[in-house]
Amino acid sequence: MPPISAFAVDAAKRAAMREQLLEGKKLKRTKRFPRRVAGENDLTTAEFRFESKKLERAVRWNTLLTHSNLNGDDVIAASTGGRVPKGTGDYARLRGKLQQNVRSYKSKTTANMQSLLTRYMKISDWRDRDDEDFVSWFSGTFTKQRYFYVFYFLKRQIDYDASTEMGRWYMKSVYTNLGIAVRAYIKNERSKDSHSVLMNEWDSMALHPQHDQVEISDFAEWHPAPPPVVEEEKKVCPAMEAAFGRFVSIGPPPPKRARLDTTEGAADSVPAFAPMPDSAAPSTSASAPAPAPVRAVESDAGIGDGDDLSSQGDDEGNDSTIFGYDCLNDDEVEDSVSESSVDTS
Repeated sequence: MPPISAFAVDAAKRAAMREQLLEGKKLKRTKRFPRRVAGENDLTTAEFRFESKKLERAVRWNTLLTHSNLNGDDVIAASTGGRVPKGTGDYARLRGKLQQNVRSYKSKTTANMQSLLTRYMKISDWRDRDDEDFVSWFSGTFTKQRYFYVFYFLKRQIDYDASTEMGRWYMKSVYTNLGIAVRAYIKNERSKDSHSVLMNEWDSMALHPQHDQVEISDFAEWHPAPPPVVEEEKKVCPAMEAAFGRFVSIGPPPPKRARLDTTEGAADSVPAFAPMPDSAAPSTSASAPAPAPVRAVESDAGIGDGDDLSSQGDDEGNDSTIFGYDCLNDDEVEDSVSESSVDTS
């Protein structure tokens, strides 16, 4: 997806949102929003799904930076590029999706931190440590693996190693403060009042003035690594390989000559044989000798022992009389044989 170029959470925006939190303001919750009905919306179903997917990505970035939905309208505008106007059914549905995702991230992230601290209870007496000692100890347990276990929704969003030093510092700061807040919640037996305190801690820690210089550009976006290129092993048929190996060469092929043009219509424009040169063409003048008369072919019974069949042919290389007649067709041969046959009665 394209980067969210208009997505800006700077120091001024953080200060304004911090002021809203101190005044107790919250984004009005969208409890219900109308279902989409085909043909009655500004966007097609496919377009709405695409905008919803883009919004989910933007909400993850915003939750990383603010832990809040107070700037929900800004997030929708940055994600959709203003394509979905306020007051429409699709806008209400996107707004409801944003609020639902923020609540889900908040609930599960705090639950993951409780799970992590519960595991630590088995290997450390952190419950009895004083706050300062706990902060020092718990901050030292930070790793990117533990961070993404707690902040699960950012595991496929942020490339920790490629992020700036400021970005990595911010992630550790929020991780440590969330651990402190969850520890207090557990120590107070997870009471209703302590739960409210925990939720307020979540809402405020990302917007603390110490984090005002943190921006989205401090984090590198995660991209899946390309799959490794595996060359497919070529399979060889042993029988066919042996067959090729048994081939016997009779020598190199002769030089390649020009091929006949076998394309359609070529025979109409190109003569089948090249014309003979004038010097080799037969003379048609009256002085040219007449062709020799055709000799009748004797049957097998009439051929004497002294007859030389080779004398019936022309010069070497000309096979026109190799069978004892000069280019006669089958009917002419039969007539010639019958006329010269020997009467043996």
